[in-house]
Amino acid sequence: MHELALMQELATLIAEVQARERFSRVRRVTLAVGALSCAEPSALRFAFPSAMLGTCAEGADLDIMPRPPKAWCWQCLTEVEIAQRGGPGPRCGSEDLAVRAGDELKVEALELV
Repeated sequence: MHELALMQELATLIAEVQARERFSRVRRVTLAVGALSCAEPSALRFAFPSAMLGTCAEGADLDIMPRPPKAWCWQCLTEVEIAQRGGPGPRCGSEDLAVRAGDELKVEALELV
């Protein structure tokens, strides 16, 4: 389960921000999780409390904002929502697509105390 490693990295990142910004606690962490990110939201939620033990984010809530996969279709010259990486575009069937969104896993916000 690589989601535990991802949440441990998140704990490290939060500790670095805490050292720089000097806050005492984190009440809520908001993550943007793209459908193509290879991170399972339910596994992230499961791993989060364990990874935050002993940190300033222990007991914090985790909000996950799903991000749909989008790509630029070079055939249609428009942005389209896609079902998967490497599949055909939904409008014209072209596979000449450039992923623009949906592969991210990033911290959107930290609610501090």
